[in-house]
Amino acid sequence: MKNTIRYFLLMMILVLSLTLLISCNNNTTENNKTAVENNYTRMIMIDDQLYEDTGYINSALTCGTADGKILSSVERNETPKKNNESNFGEGYAYQRWEKTQINVNIDRKWYIFRSIAVSFNGIPNSVAHFVGEVTEVSDDRLLVAITSLPEEFEWIFEFQKANVIKPISLNIEDLNHEKAEDLIGKKVEVWFDGQTNSEESEITIKLGEVYKINILEKDANFFRRTYFFVKVRAYQFLTTYNN
Repeated sequence: MKNTIRYFLLMMILVLSLTLLISCNNNTTENNKTAVENNYTRMIMIDDQLYEDTGYINSALTCGTADGKILSSVERNETPKKNNESNFGEGYAYQRWEKTQINVNIDRKWYIFRSIAVSFNGIPNSVAHFVGEVTEVSDDRLLVAITSLPEEFEWIFEFQKANVIKPISLNIEDLNHEKAEDLIGKKVEVWFDGQTNSEESEITIKLGEVYKINILEKDANFFRRTYFFVKVRAYQFLTTYNN
């Protein structure tokens, strides 16, 4: 009797173990499948030119009439072959921006698509950005006061003057810098998706997706000093040469 019970329990444990193993394998397969499905680049063919999604949002484009829309679509892992065709769906409006750039309206945001013939992979100037000065540093945040904001992005901050815009609160993880405390007083250039999310009662402004934070090591005084130095050296050289 005891042997029968032991045998039964052993079989139950074996069945449960196999069930868990199969379940884990299925979950792993599903996760891998999802990862493969999400790992693709959105592309569109316009005017016999192939464009691919940069992942950046054009915040300089706030109005205007669409130049066309996507009429056909291929599978995600395929490349569009004909005009007004994409690999991510149909019905999306697009607008020509530059010779090498197309903006596609996806989820009410104008995503920047760049021609694959262009080797430049930097951030386009139509992406929202500003220059500011770091005023405070904590364990996980930076406070930046905007000092320069391009005119085409003033709408993001309700057309306020730079000196009255609330300080910008940035996640310190978005900054690749070993000693954040050394940044106080330095200028930084911030690139983001043009979105802000803060309440009127808050004393700071938080940004949406931050693409990049550049530390501007060289300030205007540096360039003025360099210009003066070069000018003096050039004068000395000309004077010596003429003599």
